[in-house]
Amino acid sequence: MKLYYYLLYRIYWFYRDVWGYGHKMSLVLTGFLSSLFVYLTIEVFIVLFYTSDKSPLPSLPNKYYVVLELLILFLFNHKLIIKKREFLRQGFKKTTKGLMFILLYVLFLTVILIWGANINRDKIKSSMLSNSRGSLVSENEMKNNVFALKNLASGEQQKVDYETLITLLK
Repeated sequence: MKLYYYLLYRIYWFYRDVWGYGHKMSLVLTGFLSSLFVYLTIEVFIVLFYTSDKSPLPSLPNKYYVVLELLILFLFNHKLIIKKREFLRQGFKKTTKGLMFILLYVLFLTVILIWGANINRDKIKSSMLSNSRGSLVSENEMKNNVFALKNLASGEQQKVDYETLITLLK
């Protein structure tokens, strides 16, 4: 908890010193940014859990679920930790060592999330190519880069190459 309090302390004083916000606005902004850090940390644990699994990460229906989760995290974070201002009473000092710790933490979160996104993309690609009913794309189509598409207007099958398929999908 001491590390989290130090993160809150540094965020709070960043908004006070650098941006010149007042006490109340700095508390609110500290709550938002720290809630984002907590959310990303939870996402890192989810990514690490799902990388050992064969199935891709479950997707959210839309972006509003992420906003709702962040809002709920903010409310809990603000009510339980930030509003009490306990992190300001810890006697922390702004040190370079502490700043480096925070920057390494942010770098760690970024690297793990990008790594997990790449693994998840590969899982999604492999699950799209084959499903429970069999392969959606034949091995022959993959080797030759020629894909069979059904023309919805005429109902006939058409053969297209990979570049044309990508152009059509854009």
